Amino acid sequence: AAGSGAEAAIKWSFSQLRQHVESQGHSWPVLWSSISQLVVKSLAAATPHLAATYRTTVVSSGSTATASRSSGGAPGSSSCSSSQAGSGAAPSAPSSAAVAAGGCRCFEVLGYDVLIDAELKPWLLEVNHSPSFNIDSPLDRSIKEALIADTVRLLRIEPGSLAAAKQAARKATQARLLAPPPARGSGSISPGSPGSSGCCLAGVKAAQQAHRDAVIAARDKWQDKHLGKFERIFPMPMPSQQAGTSKAEAAAATSPAKLAELEQLQLSYEQLLAVSQQLYNQQQQPSPACKSPVRSKGQLFGGQQQVPGSGKQQQQQQQQQQQQQQQQQQQQQ
Repeated sequence: AAGSGAEAAIKWSFSQLRQHVESQGHSWPVLWSSISQLVVKSLAAATPHLAATYRTTVVSSGSTATASRSSGGAPGSSSCSSSQAGSGAAPSAPSSAAVAAGGCRCFEVLGYDVLIDAELKPWLLEVNHSPSFNIDSPLDRSIKEALIADTVRLLRIEPGSLAAAKQAARKATQARLLAPPPARGSGSISPGSPGSSGCCLAGVKAAQQAHRDAVIAARDKWQDKHLGKFERIFPMPMPSQQAGTSKAEAAAATSPAKLAELEQLQLSYEQLLAVSQQLYNQQQQPSPACKSPVRSKGQLFGGQQQVPGSGKQQQQQQQQQQQQQQQQQQQQQ
């Protein structure tokens, strides 16, 4: 970017970019909405693969995406998956450690490289899963330090959470080792046994789901109050909940037409997620047109499976057939 003073820098913050866009007579909310849609759509395309990878190490998954805005810095997203393994007991209120973690086991800050053309249409160039946090200028320091601070605050990383989790794991291990073995004929029925009740299993699953929902609700409540310079872009938030939104902007955004537009956008996101999941499932299934290069023994021996010792039997049968043919020829002569 060329200019004088603050605008002479090569890098601009979002606030400087917004000033430039509005000075040219363009709408910044329209541009930011287009960039947000680009981020959500790209994440929706990768969500099935990320969820499958997440499930290899954790029990279950869910996702939420946020993007940094006018504070500056490259558009980023923080995604975390929520899970709560249940033991089958009735759910209790989420513990402070679970709420602090929000049920999350991982998160990631992504760096989006977006090109904006002359018509203010954003084009995705690439997504960096490990963006640079090097500081080369005072602008870098102000942006990246705030980004890291907001991320840590949003995730609610507390010093006591790790110690509490380790202590809970030790107690669980000790309880498992010291627990007496179940007595025979005690009447306990394991899930999946012939006498297990389907309604009991359904109740356990419902209780586990209720506990997960409580943990996720506590996490979302914390995030909505500690967004900092972040903004939730999926699921679609109410305009009054968006960071940096004034009362006048919120009132204009809550008009019936605007709310209908947001609902339609949310519906399109959900449909895109469903299509992405369907395509991923199709890719995981072996195609019937693709034949395995490994052939069975029946294919190798003309449809007849070759078993150990069958070679000698075939030779004996051939010899007997030859002897019978010779005897028939002698009788005819």
